[in-house]
Amino acid sequence: MAVSQDSSSRRLAGLAVAWRGDRVFYLDLAHPGARAAAAAILARPGPSKVAFDAKGLLHALAGTKAGPGGGGGAPSSCPLSTAPLAPSSLIDVRLVAWLLDPDCPAVDDGHKGGDSALDRLLDAHSGAAADAAAAVGRPATARARVAAPPNRCRLACTVAAKVWHLHQHQQAALDARPDGGALRAALAAREAAIVPILARMEVSGICVDANVLEDDWLRLKDVQARAVAWLECAAGEKVAERVRSPGALAAAIRKAKAEVDLTSPAAVSVLLFETLAIPPPPGATSGRGGLPLTNKRVLAALSHYPAVRAVRAYRVAGKRLEWVAELRDAVAAEARAGGGVLPGVARVRATTRLTATSTGRLPLEDPALQTVPRAVDFDGFAGPDGALFRCAPRRAIIALPASLLVVADYRQLELRIAAHLSKDEELVRGFAAGGDPLAAVAAAVHSIPLASVTPAQRFAAKTVAYGLMYGMGDGKLADGLDCGAADAARVRAAVVGRLGGLGAWLDKVGDSCRKNGYVETIGGRRRALDLDSGAAHAGTAASFIVQGSAADIFKGALVDLDRTLALGAPGLAPGAARLVLQVHDEVVVEVGKEWAEAAAGVVADVLARQADAWGLLVALPAKTAVVASWGGSDEGGA
Repeated sequence: MAVSQDSSSRRLAGLAVAWRGDRVFYLDLAHPGARAAAAAILARPGPSKVAFDAKGLLHALAGTKAGPGGGGGAPSSCPLSTAPLAPSSLIDVRLVAWLLDPDCPAVDDGHKGGDSALDRLLDAHSGAAADAAAAVGRPATARARVAAPPNRCRLACTVAAKVWHLHQHQQAALDARPDGGALRAALAAREAAIVPILARMEVSGICVDANVLEDDWLRLKDVQARAVAWLECAAGEKVAERVRSPGALAAAIRKAKAEVDLTSPAAVSVLLFETLAIPPPPGATSGRGGLPLTNKRVLAALSHYPAVRAVRAYRVAGKRLEWVAELRDAVAAEARAGGGVLPGVARVRATTRLTATSTGRLPLEDPALQTVPRAVDFDGFAGPDGALFRCAPRRAIIALPASLLVVADYRQLELRIAAHLSKDEELVRGFAAGGDPLAAVAAAVHSIPLASVTPAQRFAAKTVAYGLMYGMGDGKLADGLDCGAADAARVRAAVVGRLGGLGAWLDKVGDSCRKNGYVETIGGRRRALDLDSGAAHAGTAASFIVQGSAADIFKGALVDLDRTLALGAPGLAPGAARLVLQVHDEVVVEVGKEWAEAAAGVVADVLARQADAWGLLVALPAKTAVVASWGGSDEGGA
């Protein structure tokens, strides 16, 4: 199945349907009765509907401006609705290809250009490309079968024929695999079922307030300006201590200030280690020109110096400015396209990539909302007067005046999955008691009461536990802990001593992967890995199992939640709340103020019941907040 669109308006022009390899039929939707016929085809139960880029197809059928290969967009006047499509009745051949081989480059839905992307997928499946070429590659045959339609109609018919042949090869591949039944179940229950859900979320979008972004932009620029000014002053004072000639002093100070360039790592190294004479930390490596590096690990070891704190503040502000700029651009683009809802406020419609990761996680792009950071406090780098402000770009993502947002975030989803899979006693016991096993580990490691555990000590235990799961080396662990490699190794050894079950499970994962050549998620999805080749290690295998299982559970929760919100629940009218955003293990639901508290309860219940649905040893609670902005969830509520 494929669609054609008008090249200028991008509105739906026709629908091509192939149900045999040598027969393709095209419905020109300009003809009377054609739209009703198309709706009847889509609504008909029985045979599955198969497409390439099913989410893009749904956008075209629903009348959104972006069609196959694109994201959402403001709704157009096209009346054809996606409503007749049952969630599992539309199969995406790219999703099936991803299930068969999640590492195949051709399955990445980040590639633009529908026809060329489909051809790459055909080439990746032995025999499919040849069969498709035989059916559509000869002009005379194509004319006879398509009855010489316009170019856009011919293209749609060609795509439909290619999809049909690819689907046949994929079904044969599933039949031949011992895990074919599990993959078909995953496709029906989750992978295909979330496609229409994500399509609706892309169309509805989420409101972003450019006024908040502008305020953050100005404040972040002020952080950087203050950092530069403070460092220029510090450099001038240091130079003044060394220059003895009064005539040369003014020129030397001007030169030192002019050389403060925080955008250049080399210039930062000269500033810190030569101009300001800060001694490099033990073991600091050198970069080009023999200058010590100024990476995150080095600066963390020197954070007691105000000058280093100023450099770190400048860099953190720079990263936040990138997110703010991306969101500002997205708001401006939506406003130009007619997506504005209030002065300075527009609904931003990010595109969800279904097959971008082998694990099944669902990143967003244009804009990349999953990278919008949580709140960060810019504390003083220049003494008591250095305190600045809290930067929270998520505050800009808001509900409309008559609505609120329900934000629900799974608590430690991946660690809970690891606890279930490894049966680690410390983790299972801690989660079963409703406590905090990471805090308990930190207390045991430091031989202190649980109530005395500091946030930094708990964070260290958390970082090591996740690093253990994902095969993180001491160097990377040191980056995460903001400490030296030797200290990171000591912390790792202490934490690993408390999580013996997790370590034993990791060993079993490596042994099983070497024996079978693959690892498998809780939902039955497999990934082939060769640990003996050196291209992957046991941490890679464990990472796929844990993160892939988290994706399975989260997608199941999305399907369950979407269905529950549509049908309604006690205290919540059908359709009174709707999903508008998913990020990692977090969902955002938009709801009228009068339904907000009931919706929060429903969302929390649906997310929590996934533990029973998957037969987990541990609960899956979610932190839920009713807020006016996404950033309000960082504060614990509106």
